[in-house]
Amino acid sequence: MALPAMAACPSLPDGPASDNVTNGQQQALCLQQELHDSTMDRNAQTQFDSLKSTIQQQQIQRRFDQLPTITRPTPWDRK
Repeated sequence: MALPAMAACPSLPDGPASDNVTNGQQQALCLQQELHDSTMDRNAQTQFDSLKSTIQQQQIQRRFDQLPTITRPTPWDRK
């Protein structure tokens, strides 16, 4: 799950001009933001799928409600 975030947040090479702690901190914040965004997208997709399923169930129920009712025939009286 973290692989796309790793690609979006490459680590800067450490050198004399870069601060190792700042570099790691910036990458960690970027990874956290990417994972947050991914989680929000998944939650939104889950809610959408749930609403879609509910609508489909209601449509099926309406179809069943519109079917004509079949009454049981009265039994023959044999004498």
